[in-house]
Amino acid sequence: MLADIRSAARGLLRTPTVALSGVLCLALGIGATAAISSAISRALFQSLPFRDPERLVAVHRTTPHSGPLGTWPLSAPNYIDLAQRARRIEGLTTISFGTALVTLPTQAVQVSQIYVGGNFFNTLGARAMRGRLLHPSDDHVGQPPVAVLSEEFWRSTLGGDASVIGKTLPIDGEPTTIVGILPPDFHVPHGFNVVSGDIWMPVRFTAQNLAAAARRSNYLLVLGRLVAGATPASAQTELRTVFGGIVAENPQLRGEDVRVAPLQAENVGAVRTPLLLLFGAVSMVLLIAATNVAALLLARGVQRRREMAVRTALGANRLAAMRPALIESLLITGVGVVLGIGIAVAGVRTIGALAGAQLPQLVGLSVDGRVILFALGLAVVVAAACGLLPAWRGATVDPQDALRGGRGGGSGREQHRALRTLVVVEIALSLVLLIGAGLVLKGFAGLLSNDPGFDTAHVLTLRVTTSPARYATRPAVPAFLDPAIDAIAALPGVESAGSISLVPYVNWGNNSNIRYEGQPGGDPTRLPIVEIRRVTPGFFAVTKQRLVAGRLLGPGDNETPSSPPVVVVNHALVDRDLKGIDPIGKRFHVTDTSFATIIGVV
Repeated sequence: MLADIRSAARGLLRTPTVALSGVLCLALGIGATAAISSAISRALFQSLPFRDPERLVAVHRTTPHSGPLGTWPLSAPNYIDLAQRARRIEGLTTISFGTALVTLPTQAVQVSQIYVGGNFFNTLGARAMRGRLLHPSDDHVGQPPVAVLSEEFWRSTLGGDASVIGKTLPIDGEPTTIVGILPPDFHVPHGFNVVSGDIWMPVRFTAQNLAAAARRSNYLLVLGRLVAGATPASAQTELRTVFGGIVAENPQLRGEDVRVAPLQAENVGAVRTPLLLLFGAVSMVLLIAATNVAALLLARGVQRRREMAVRTALGANRLAAMRPALIESLLITGVGVVLGIGIAVAGVRTIGALAGAQLPQLVGLSVDGRVILFALGLAVVVAAACGLLPAWRGATVDPQDALRGGRGGGSGREQHRALRTLVVVEIALSLVLLIGAGLVLKGFAGLLSNDPGFDTAHVLTLRVTTSPARYATRPAVPAFLDPAIDAIAALPGVESAGSISLVPYVNWGNNSNIRYEGQPGGDPTRLPIVEIRRVTPGFFAVTKQRLVAGRLLGPGDNETPSSPPVVVVNHALVDRDLKGIDPIGKRFHVTDTSFATIIGVV
């Protein structure tokens, strides 16, 4: 046997093109398929790391404008009413987002902040890595401020100091007791959001949050746990009935509804279909690789008919004549599998690093053993079928016919027919894959070339967080921000500087219904929705947006609470709501108490 292995290895070295082609094709096919399939398997099928994850559900608000996905947040008053009246969902809790300044001995650190209900971690069934998580009583007004830290923030910013538990950190200027550390890579899916942050604190609703006027101030993500025996469908039926009662009590909510979705399904949300398509594509890559190797082995088997005939003529039995060809096939597939596993290991690390921000369940991704076993099984089948078949056929050919260069009856024709079939299959699969890849590239190129409506070249961004304790009044923030913007604009190489409340295409906007002057306000389903951004006058100079009509914001606009509110709108709003009408001077309600006047269109 060792002699046969050495002989097969020498034979492959004499034909390195065949050997390298087979090994590399199989290695790349197995490596790419195993890496991507491992990621898809983790993203689609891994259970959430919480107690009875199948009972966790997300609650979304829907509107006539929200479409089939309906992933709008809820307001605090609507959440409170749902929590008090729901019976099929227990532990309804909330999530909202913010940023904060943590004052350390040597520096102030800006962090991402998550506000959650005091019952949030209890509802999930999550456990602390150190200390404790939030208790239901922690969100009661009057309780001392407490916080839970993410493992990454605790390790990277605080050096993994275990003694931080029970100590206070100034968060937005307020001494806050650190009560626990979350497990590594803790995250919660919710609609299109993957909730993760540096600091988790209990939300505390103020009288303003719970006032009747706040019914339309929707900023809370809501989730809960089904009671025993309840299903998402039965919970949705109940919540829709409950919310219908809330709408009846608050006519301004007319047209709104709620939707209940399993949190496990939210784990992948809108990426499920693309992931399944990607799985189909990588499966096709593996099939193409296997077909290519099969064609190589079949072609090599046809070429070796004369060698096997000589072995048979010299008295070798059928197994002995077949063995070298079979060993060559196993060597090619064996080396290809080993290299493929190496490529897969490197691939999953890269995928975890690149995609972990969008799909945190891919952080720490490892190769799925089931995928490797499948790829290994396929490789063995390819080696056995495509190495054994020509070897068997070659060993049964009449030696005299093979040595004379004859076709050996039907045997040679069958092998050539099989080879042609494999080539046709390989070409067909490759064409399908190329067409799909071409369409994806075309779509990606379209996204890259899409005009976002402003100049993105040479534009840099930074995030500024102000402490609510120091900047509690409306004039206080501009008093800090305006001089800072002027100082940045004066730096060498800086052409202009400005600010915006939320970066376009990156952050959530402030979505609200508006009512134009003279438009009936009774039915909110007929009121258009707009996305609002608060900007300083320099923003338009930074983005170089083209003024279509009117003027841009300038000094003095919206400067004080008593200043008449003025706005600049985009051309899309004019086309949707004011087509054929001069928009300049047109007024609309953002709230029921004040008008905003359109002064410009970009």
